[in-house]
Amino acid sequence: MKALAAQTSAVVRCSMFIAALLPLLSSCAGPGGDSAFSDRTPVRAIDSELLRERQAEIEMRETVASSQSLASEEKEYIDAVIAYRVAEKRYDRTLDHYDSLLSKARSSVDRAERDYQRAMKVKTYKEARQYIHKAKRYKSMALNVQRAEKEYAEAASDLDRAALNVNAASKKLVRKRKERVQRGENVAQTAVRTAETPAATAPLAIGGYDPVAYFRNGEAAEGMPAIHCEWNGKTWYFVSEEDKEFFNRKPDLFAPRFGGQCAWAMAQGRMVPGDPAVWKVFDNRLYLHQNTAVQAGWALEVEGNIASAERFWRDMSKGNPDDGE
Repeated sequence: MKALAAQTSAVVRCSMFIAALLPLLSSCAGPGGDSAFSDRTPVRAIDSELLRERQAEIEMRETVASSQSLASEEKEYIDAVIAYRVAEKRYDRTLDHYDSLLSKARSSVDRAERDYQRAMKVKTYKEARQYIHKAKRYKSMALNVQRAEKEYAEAASDLDRAALNVNAASKKLVRKRKERVQRGENVAQTAVRTAETPAATAPLAIGGYDPVAYFRNGEAAEGMPAIHCEWNGKTWYFVSEEDKEFFNRKPDLFAPRFGGQCAWAMAQGRMVPGDPAVWKVFDNRLYLHQNTAVQAGWALEVEGNIASAERFWRDMSKGNPDDGE
């Protein structure tokens, strides 16, 4: 009686086990025998022409010397391509593994259904155990397919990201190249203007810095020899024709006070050339300083120091206080 009960229980468990596995196994095969990921968005393709174009530099990337000789944008692009290829290999490997398991699962669906029908008719406990063992193999197969499918999906997602990184790095590289070309054209145009412009004969004022840039741009900017004018016995460089026009209207307003001498030294009764990179605009006048240390001392009492410097400048200029640079 107990043996019969155990046999009946085994048969029921076997039938229920296989019946429960059939949907799982069928879902691995997908509708119509297709993968559950068959509708997945295809991996974004990258520009194969760009890959071919950069192949030589990608090979050079293996040496430290060649890597150091490349610009940062080129390194970024090469690194992105290498990462893409690593992701591509992983994607191909996981896809092959997934397809192999999926093919086995598809061919096992019919067998599982037949085993289910047979399990319903078994009469002995031994036969029931055989089918339970088969059902466990089906379950293991289905779980392996699901794991492979997950790995495939992750690899595909990684490949997508790697492709996006390659495209972004490629656009950045192209943009940088255009900027370099533009800078080269600007340099060439400046060289042409310089060649066509008569050479200046007067001494250079304030180290070639643009006096108007301090006021308009709030920075010390070196001018270009091609854009210059002469005033008060000196040659003045500018970064643009517009700055040159501003200067020509009121040169005494833009020229540094005290002829470009250090404002702090002038306040102390000494004449020391100012550094055009160390400057301060105060009350719409430009003052240069010898260095940042003396500039800090000058800033402690600006108006008093300016008044002292003005008195010394008048004495030095012999009554001509508006003598600019």
